[in-house]
Amino acid sequence: MEQVIAHRTSDLFAQTAKQPGKVISVTDSVLEVQYKDGTKQAIEIGRRYGTGPSSEQMFPHQLITPLKVGQSVKVGDVLSYNTAYFDLDPMEPGQVLLKTTTQAKTVLWESPDTLEDSSAISASMAARMESTTTKLRQVVVDFETVVRNPQKIGATVDYDDVLCLLEEPTAAAGGDLSEAALDTLKKIASKAPKVKGSGVLERIEVLYNGELEDMSSTLQALAKTSDKRIKTLAKAKQQKVQSGSVDNSMRVAGKELSPNTAVLKFYITGPEPAGVGDRGVVIPQSVVSVKMQ
Repeated sequence: MEQVIAHRTSDLFAQTAKQPGKVISVTDSVLEVQYKDGTKQAIEIGRRYGTGPSSEQMFPHQLITPLKVGQSVKVGDVLSYNTAYFDLDPMEPGQVLLKTTTQAKTVLWESPDTLEDSSAISASMAARMESTTTKLRQVVVDFETVVRNPQKIGATVDYDDVLCLLEEPTAAAGGDLSEAALDTLKKIASKAPKVKGSGVLERIEVLYNGELEDMSSTLQALAKTSDKRIKTLAKAKQQKVQSGSVDNSMRVAGKELSPNTAVLKFYITGPEPAGVGDRGVVIPQSVVSVKMQ
């Protein structure tokens, strides 16, 4: 079954060729294939985010392709796969294998840690079963708000780090702030939203209800950078959405995104060891040794 799953799952985990064809384009975010009948298929690769336990926490997925431009594919060849779940099959070129297990010494032992269906694991085992999660921080701002010193993409951030500084237009009119003024601004929570998580800042996305021309220059710059990424992906996949422009139906933490406001979405990804509430399945498919005492 580890050879079959890739052929029966969604494109968030793996994608296979439905016809003979050829790879015509490969970028950081899109793989494009042209099939024998002339049809084209664009497949999103790179970093994607799946749903998580809450609106503020999601699971990151990294999809890659083993293919190069000009390479031919046949029916059933793997076009893209999720590196967290699959590896290339060393015995079958063009295929991948599911990888979801790790070896562990398991003891069947009645103790306070094994009440009902509970179990206990060591700290080292928790680290071995580490997963990766993405914290989504959403900051709602008015179009006139000046956004200063946003964290750089790729920066390693921690809980108390500042995501960006938010300045009212009246204050911005006075020119650049002094170091003392910036330090004061950092102490005002509403003007200096914190990361409230730890990891690497992977993406800043801007969704806005209104026109770009009505934004402050700093907010507009962030929105245009976000729009460029959205448009590039949408164009390759032949989707209608071409920007981060939304309407009143957009909700942020259950509240409507009002006209002439935007939401800055910061995606922060970091490791998380196995812990309380996590589930596991023990399968005795390796050598089992039982010692009775």
